[in-house]
Amino acid sequence: MRGLGLYLWWAFCMQSIEFKKIEFAKKEISSLVFQAALIRGYSTYKLNADPNKRMKFRDYLSEQLEKFSEKIPNTDEEYIELLNDFQQKINKSVYIDILNNNKITFGRVQKLLNLYLKYLWVFNFKKDEPLHCVIDSIILNKIAWEGPKWTKGEFTEKEYIKAMDICKKKAKNENASLAQWELMTFENRMENWLSKNKTLPT
Repeated sequence: MRGLGLYLWWAFCMQSIEFKKIEFAKKEISSLVFQAALIRGYSTYKLNADPNKRMKFRDYLSEQLEKFSEKIPNTDEEYIELLNDFQQKINKSVYIDILNNNKITFGRVQKLLNLYLKYLWVFNFKKDEPLHCVIDSIILNKIAWEGPKWTKGEFTEKEYIKAMDICKKKAKNENASLAQWELMTFENRMENWLSKNKTLPT
């Protein structure tokens, strides 16, 4: 019985460690997502935004990203609806008073969720490839985008769909899935950018 008890204790500790590893990894992923989606370009926050409330907002976003990442859409229409629901959820929260113009833009929302899903896929937390890819300056430059920057309020759902359609055509021309094309494009463009510049693209 003593041997069985020790084994069960060891098994419990191993499960706890695995849980802690996953928890740590997802927190680090969230941190990387926030840095890429909220800091780049046009400011997400008001100049006088309370730092403590900004931290709470990040915790809130972590919870929402976890929830929304579990909702797996099957079509583009369903995914757009998911992004709109995510945006509305944030814009109806208690944190709108720290956001510029009291709202989060569609461009920020798509970057948050798309990048989070990309990380989950890349690090094998999810087996299925993301339905959509991240839209940011690297991808917009790749597709020769002439519309508004993804960080601007003018980058609406309509602009997002236009950009995504161009990305799909690019991916098809290179015989790659959308997620695979974006991953390869990002890596190649980032290497080229860093070889010529000292700062990260916005």
